[in-house]
Amino acid sequence: MGIVADIETGGLASPPESVIYFPYLQAGTMTGDVGLLLRTALNPAYIEPELRKQIARLDLQQPITDIQTMDQRLDESVAKPRLATVLLACFASLGVLLATVGLYGVMSLLVRGRFREIGIRLAIGAEPRHVLRMVLMQSMQIVAIGITTGFCCALFLTRFLKSMLYSVTATDPLTMGGVVGFLVLIALAASYLPARRASRVDPAMTLRAE
Repeated sequence: MGIVADIETGGLASPPESVIYFPYLQAGTMTGDVGLLLRTALNPAYIEPELRKQIARLDLQQPITDIQTMDQRLDESVAKPRLATVLLACFASLGVLLATVGLYGVMSLLVRGRFREIGIRLAIGAEPRHVLRMVLMQSMQIVAIGITTGFCCALFLTRFLKSMLYSVTATDPLTMGGVVGFLVLIALAASYLPARRASRVDPAMTLRAE
């Protein structure tokens, strides 16, 4: 009698089940399909013919089906969650791209509408870095509203993703923090060009145009 480590017999998404092992000759009629596990350092494709030959020597009538490596069986068990994850990642990437382009367009429009104000600020002594920081701060205010709203929605919707996760919670703090940090960096990158353009406004040209 002995105790063995947990085995994921029901798939990665299911907790380990209680299993009792019997010697094959004692199992009798309880035995259905028999699975044979073989550890090898060789390419499994090379040993399959020899494996069939050795089993045939023991029982010529024994059918042999579904020969796979452990990696192949693991890939099959996660095929559906992996497909769903890939699709979600594609839509998420598209959403981030659209949000980036939208933020860039909004900030460009706001900067263009404030050329006169920015020119006056620069004419009375404001530094270009002050204008750059002002535009970026305004951009971050918009981003903060969007991230806060998205974070609240994510906390509600991630419960539907539990079936596609393994060894990580749907509200993992490290993952959530990484996503927020990534979105902030993307927002800064999208806002930097309009802010840089605003900091380079020529106050003399702006005032003459008015």
